[in-house]
Amino acid sequence: MGLRMKYGGEPRSGPKVLFMMNCFKGQAAGECYYQLARELVRSGCPVTVLLPQDRDTPGEEVMDGIEVRRFSYFWPQRLHRVAYGLGIPENLKKSRLARFQFPFFLLAFLARGLALARRADLVHVFTTSPAPAGVLARLFWDKPFVLTVIGSDVRLGPRWFNRLLVKLPHRIISATKEQDEILHALGRRDGLRDIKHLIDFSRFDPDSPAWTEYRAEVRREFSLPPEAFVTTFVGRLYDFKDPLTFIRAAALVRAQTERARFLLVGHGEQSDQAAALIRELSLEKIVIMTGSRGDVHRLLAAGDCFCTLSPVENCFAATILEAMTARLPVILTDAGYTAEAFPHLECAYLIPPRDPEALAQAIISIMTDDDLRQRLAASGPDCLRRLGFDRDLVIEQTLALYQELLGASRRGL
Repeated sequence: MGLRMKYGGEPRSGPKVLFMMNCFKGQAAGECYYQLARELVRSGCPVTVLLPQDRDTPGEEVMDGIEVRRFSYFWPQRLHRVAYGLGIPENLKKSRLARFQFPFFLLAFLARGLALARRADLVHVFTTSPAPAGVLARLFWDKPFVLTVIGSDVRLGPRWFNRLLVKLPHRIISATKEQDEILHALGRRDGLRDIKHLIDFSRFDPDSPAWTEYRAEVRREFSLPPEAFVTTFVGRLYDFKDPLTFIRAAALVRAQTERARFLLVGHGEQSDQAAALIRELSLEKIVIMTGSRGDVHRLLAAGDCFCTLSPVENCFAATILEAMTARLPVILTDAGYTAEAFPHLECAYLIPPRDPEALAQAIISIMTDDDLRQRLAASGPDCLRRLGFDRDLVIEQTLALYQELLGASRRGL
C-alpha cells in the first residue's frame, strides 16, 4: 500500500485511517486534530473521525473531505452532558447526569469504534479516555493502533487506568519530554514518537490582509483606546493555567501606566473567582473577560503581547503556537522543560510561576523596550520551525509512522 511521503506532490492512495477522539473542529484541542485530519486527506490518506455528538451536531457529515461520524449515548440528545463544555473530567465532577450517562457513553464509543475499525487499515486515537476502543480494534481485528497523548490525560487521569492502557498501543505519539517522563513512570518506554501538533497557520498570519481589520474590529468591540497596549491570556480558567496571577499582575501594571489593557479569554471553574478578583482590585475598566471564543485569531490580532502561565509545563500549548505564529512577543512561566524549548529573551520572556510581580515587570519591559518587543515577535516562527512545528514535516512523519506500522502488520509483527 503506497503512501505519499513527499507532502505536496501528487496524491496517491493511502491507508484508511480511523481517528477516535472526544472533540474536533471548533472545540479547543480538537482544532489540532482537525488540522491533522484535513492535511492527511489532502495527502491522499482517507480519514474517518468518530467522536461523541454534542447537543446540536449531526450524526454524520463530510467536512473538508473528512468523513465525520458522531455517536449518541443518551436520549434525547439535548441532554448529553459527558463530552464538550469544560471537558469530560470536569463534567463528571460537576454533573450527576454526566456521571449517570458515562457508562452509556463508554459502551457507545466502544461499539461504534469497533464497528468502524473493521473497515479501517489503522486506528489512531487521541487522548487516553477513548483509547479502550482502540484496544478492542487491536484485539478483535488486529488493527495497528496509534495513541496520541496530550499531557493532561496521562498527568491527571486515573493512574491505574493509564498504567494499563499505555502498554497496549503499537506506538504512542508524545510531543514533549514531560509526557515522555510520565509515560516512563507508567511503564511505557518503547515505541514513543515525537510528532508535533498542527494549527491552522494561515489563520494566524499577521501579513494577511484581514489581520489589520481584525485588530480594529476587536478593539472597537471592547472599546480599547488606540494607544492601549493589550496583553492577552487565552486558556481554560482553572488553576493549571493560573489566570489569577494574570489579574494580580494587571493591578501592578496599572500602578505604573495607564496604557495597559488585558484580555482574559476563556472559561472554567475559576471564572467566578476571576470575576470577583477583578472587582476586588477595581480592574473592571482594564481587564476584560471575554468568555470562551471561537475567534482566537481575531483576539490575538488585537493584542500586543501574549502570556500563558502554567505552574507545571508549557510545552506545547496550542495557544503558544498560535501566538508565536502571529508574531506576538510571548511571556511564559519557566516551568518544566519550557526554558529548553523557548530560551529566555530569545524565543520568549520567561518568568517564575505564580509571580505577579515578575509578570508585571515582563509586560512593562515588552511595552517600553521596542527592540525587545520586536526581537521576541520576530523570533517566534523560527523557534517553532526549529522545534518541528512545520506542516509538511508533521504530515511526512505521520505518514511514515503509518507506513512503519502497516509494514510490520503485514510481516505479522
